[in-house]
Amino acid sequence: MAHESNAQKNMPDLFSILKHRELQKERRREELTVAIKVIPVAKDVLNEIVWLGPGHRESVLRHHPGQPIERKLKSLFQMLAIFERAHADIVAQLDAFHNFSLTPEMHLPIGDAKLTLIETALNKELVAYSAAAGALVEFSRRLRNKTGLPDIEAQIPAHFDKLEHSFVIALRNMICHERLPGLGWQIEYGQEEGRRTDFVLFQENLGEPEDISKDARAYVARSPKGVRLRPLVDSYAQRVYAFYAWYKDACLEAVPLALQDYRRVNMACQATSARSIYRMLLTQYLAKKIDPYQYLHKYLLPHQVEDAMKLPHRSKLQVDFIIEIADRFSACDDELRSMVYQLFAVAETD
Repeated sequence: MAHESNAQKNMPDLFSILKHRELQKERRREELTVAIKVIPVAKDVLNEIVWLGPGHRESVLRHHPGQPIERKLKSLFQMLAIFERAHADIVAQLDAFHNFSLTPEMHLPIGDAKLTLIETALNKELVAYSAAAGALVEFSRRLRNKTGLPDIEAQIPAHFDKLEHSFVIALRNMICHERLPGLGWQIEYGQEEGRRTDFVLFQENLGEPEDISKDARAYVARSPKGVRLRPLVDSYAQRVYAFYAWYKDACLEAVPLALQDYRRVNMACQATSARSIYRMLLTQYLAKKIDPYQYLHKYLLPHQVEDAMKLPHRSKLQVDFIIEIADRFSACDDELRSMVYQLFAVAETD
């Protein structure tokens, strides 16, 4: 009984110790959120951050001055990918309508359901296309005042047709806040071009003049018979692609110091995490004596596997080539490289 009593008596002390240690860790993490704001982040601070748990590490990284810039840039290019997908899907639906128009069912009651599906899908993609176009404008605007990023003001007029851009944004505002603009399909026949199909935005379906901006109305005035959808989405998309191709290259050439340092810190964190995982996996693979060549296709693209197999088999040259491609976070240190050499049975005299 005395033994149990002493154990129970000591339990609160143990809990107090553990709680005190956790409070110390929490206090240190709070200190790190302050220390990380000073760039470049000091080596001793970085050495602590890389060993934090994933959740705590992300919480600290959010306080780095370069993190908001990286997050906004990532969101911008993710939205660009969404825009590209929406553009491709609109074109796919326009092609589907063209192919459908070649069938006898197009003008028969039995084709009504198919036509409705195409029209619904086209409206859905027009919503995505115009919304993504508007989001790209807003995302870019939020990056304009970030010190060190490329200035886009001078490039906008050089890449965009002002009236066309205004019309796309007017479509976005109408679709998101008022109603669908109303698309009408059109089939034309020409001696040289043959059958040409499209969907058209007719002026009478775009509402009253005051419903859209002056520049958007000027764009509509260019096409008295209605704005054809395919030329519109293709023309505007090509301008968007060219502009953001320029912006992406410009961002690679002019990287703000805060963003450079954030990427350095983040890469160090990813490398540390990857190094631990690689060490654990390599230990297991060596114990099981697996043949790594059977799994190259999981880590390398087909042409990379082909290039690797052209190099001397089981040589350091070949294995270093494989490591360079597979090691996305530059995590491979001397210890890991030695383990990889052992896994690939690289000759010691190589």
